[in-house]
Amino acid sequence: MELLHSIDDLELLHNRLIEDTDPKISTIVIPASTCAQASGANDIIRVAKKEILKKKLTEKIQLRVTGCHGFCQMEPNVLIEPRGTFYPTVNMKDMARIVEAVAEDEVLDDLLYTDSNTGKHIEKAKDIPFFKMQARTIMGQNDKVDPIRIYNYIEVGGYLSFAG
Repeated sequence: MELLHSIDDLELLHNRLIEDTDPKISTIVIPASTCAQASGANDIIRVAKKEILKKKLTEKIQLRVTGCHGFCQMEPNVLIEPRGTFYPTVNMKDMARIVEAVAEDEVLDDLLYTDSNTGKHIEKAKDIPFFKMQARTIMGQNDKVDPIRIYNYIEVGGYLSFAG
């Protein structure tokens, strides 16, 4: 990591990180909080890494491991950005299929969240009743930040309050 000497350096780094983000590259986001790990997230993370490397998709697909997204009963789950596709209760076989689908810009309808009231599949996380009625403030950027990658935090505006 480069050494920052001023708030201006931080702002420049923040802007550069945003500019360097390629919106055409899909990101597989996997929460790895305590409940996710207890439900098998570490296994699906390993499968995702293996499939991305084996199929030489590192230029097309990124992987981001994050903290809690709050939907514990649907762990382990996967979010595909920028599309917003949400796959609940993913297993290792599902993960291999998901990597392939992301590479082909496809959605696996059979793995989507099913609304218990209507029986309909819902693709986007933002449209799932659990998330839809929430105003996510404290954890609103949690799916954007890998806690071991400080650049993720800076890219979403972390530390910019120091500039105020």
